Amino acid sequence: MPKNSNFEAADVCEEALASNGNEIIKGLNEALAREYKAIIQYVVFSSTLKGAEYSLIAEQLKNMLHGSLCML
Repeated sequence: MPKNSNFEAADVCEEALASNGNEIIKGLNEALAREYKAIIQYVVFSSTLKGAEYSLIAEQLKNMLHGSLCML
């Protein structure tokens, strides 16, 4: 087996690892974007709830928001 073949194989492996790494990073960024979207939705929805009948729901949403922020 020629020496160049070993270098070529190593290059192919390195490119595959870089490609997989980029895919993982892309997936993680998409997941983070969904988390931020959910947090914004919690904030908007909890701020629109008015009245005594919604106070418990609004408080629960705020607690969920706090939990979501702690996980980030």
